[in-house]
Amino acid sequence: MYRVITEQRRAHVLPVPRLGSAEGYALDLPAVREAAQEASVVWLCSPNNPTALAEPDGAIQSLLGQIAADATSAGRDRPIVVVDEAYAEFAGRSVTALRVAHPNLITVRTASKAYALAGLRVGFGIARPEVIARMNPFRPPGSVSTVSVTVVTEALLDPTLADANVKRVSAERDRLTSALTKAGWSVGPSTTNFILVDFGSVERAAAVAEGLLRRGLVPRAFPATHKLADHLRLTVRDEGQDDRLIAAARELDVG
Repeated sequence: MYRVITEQRRAHVLPVPRLGSAEGYALDLPAVREAAQEASVVWLCSPNNPTALAEPDGAIQSLLGQIAADATSAGRDRPIVVVDEAYAEFAGRSVTALRVAHPNLITVRTASKAYALAGLRVGFGIARPEVIARMNPFRPPGSVSTVSVTVVTEALLDPTLADANVKRVSAERDRLTSALTKAGWSVGPSTTNFILVDFGSVERAAAVAEGLLRRGLVPRAFPATHKLADHLRLTVRDEGQDDRLIAAARELDVG
């Protein structure tokens, strides 16, 4: 969606591919740094969707420092760096505090994941006051309802809600991963509320996706040209729903 939104504003997108599975699909830091020299806004995501992994410790902090140094030496303004942290509560870490040293940083959070309030459609950005002031004139009126804001504010003020949900989902994720692995599926590591399964070929991934759909289960598949076309992304749900997925995995032939 970041590409779509950017292009809707008639801006030019400079895509930077991530590293491969052996490197945990991490950001290609030198490539991002190079692209940032031509950018007004840099979009990052940690933990990343759909790879389910966070960036290595210190990676984003290092990148922010490099971007700042490059801008200073070139005599230009630093680009705004937006870090999508929709799954940060599951990873147990955040780069939000870096805004003190890096005034160009915005972290984007949501109530849809750790707080399980997706139906309220509330997301929010965290940045220094002067950055928020620059964005406010462009925020559409009525973008979030007062009911949604009231409920989410109460949830944010009670950290036990997110903690309990993160513990529940993390435990269920481990159970689901173990069961699917025993069923013969290759499940990658995850620090989020979803998992990424490698089926080894585009054809096998497509066949499994079709089999799941016929059983009323909807995976996230990827276009044939996508780097993860041989994978499926699966959301961790409650025990009963996940048991349906486990049963399907045992029935489907992925060999």
